[in-house]
Amino acid sequence: MTTLAVRDLHELHALRPWLHDPARRHTWHTTRLTRQAEAAEQERRTRRAELPGTGASGEQIVRSRQQLADARARADLAVLGEQFTETTRLRLTVTLAHRKHTSQQGSAEDPVGEQLAEDIADEIRTIAEDLLEAQPVYPGEAHRNAEAVLVPLLQRDTALAATGEYEDLTRWLADLRAARLVLDQAATTD
Repeated sequence: MTTLAVRDLHELHALRPWLHDPARRHTWHTTRLTRQAEAAEQERRTRRAELPGTGASGEQIVRSRQQLADARARADLAVLGEQFTETTRLRLTVTLAHRKHTSQQGSAEDPVGEQLAEDIADEIRTIAEDLLEAQPVYPGEAHRNAEAVLVPLLQRDTALAATGEYEDLTRWLADLRAARLVLDQAATTD
């Protein structure tokens, strides 16, 4: 088992303020609420269009239903984004606490560990921004793919069992990279 010194996880330490930043968290929360409000408004428009006697054509109703599905998917992506950042904050806290508790004094710096921590931090930022800030062209597909690929990253048990050991961090990075790859393919923006 490879042991990483606490100082090798500098990028993960630097990620904590980014994830905990109250302004950023407020923006993410507001994004989710805005997207949910847009979905509710689109649902109201769709229901109105479906009422008999409104004069809406079948094509207009179908288009309205598609807009509703897209609005719901965008809102659900924001929910996934908030869940992802919440679980990531938990895993990061557990990882760093475990590393602090078990670190060996005087360990030499490990450039591989430093690169691993940097890569994890970069992937986390990218995934959070993709989920919470991007406007995918195909929101339904983006939501379904995100939901499927984020499963290992949203597990609280996995977050609580994080050790911060090299193997644990390597597995975390592999899960993050797989998620980002799928999200990138589904989240082409306007």
